[in-house]
Amino acid sequence: MYLHDVEFVASPVPAKTSGDHTSALGADAAAYGLAEEDKAKVRGEGDEKVLGAIAELFAMKEEGLIKHVGISGMSS
Repeated sequence: MYLHDVEFVASPVPAKTSGDHTSALGADAAAYGLAEEDKAKVRGEGDEKVLGAIAELFAMKEEGLIKHVGISGMSS
């Protein structure tokens, strides 16, 4: 079972909209919601929905109803 384009459900993280985005994983990580302290942060109802769906799929896997669980985001 595959969850596709979960970013449309997940709670949005306001990110910088200008500048050099190559710094998102370095000096500007916090501005993009990618800082170390932001890891595994549940930001709202959308994130809770995605996590709930994943938990349900893994429960279905444990029951033998599905074989694999996958998740993706839309590429830009």
